[in-house]
Amino acid sequence: MIAIALLAGLNGPRTGRWMLFTLPLVWLLGGLAGTLVMATPLRVGPAALSLVVMGAMTAADFRLAPKVVAALALALGFGHGWQNGAASPLPV
Repeated sequence: MIAIALLAGLNGPRTGRWMLFTLPLVWLLGGLAGTLVMATPLRVGPAALSLVVMGAMTAADFRLAPKVVAALALALGFGHGWQNGAASPLPV
């Protein structure tokens, strides 16, 4: 999440604003979905790959449109939220 936040910051204030609202909301929704569906957590590979890709894009100082960064935030936020939600079951 730090890597996508840094990538958004490198792409200007408009992109940062998209990220400010997109990432936490989607992360929460993914966590709720993962908890309510009671699915098994996904493999670690996609999470690690997302870290490497976002870190590489940040290090390379990629210039992306704000909506592209928001779409990346949607995918990463929901995926990582799902992981968190699926790993923590609801109390009964």
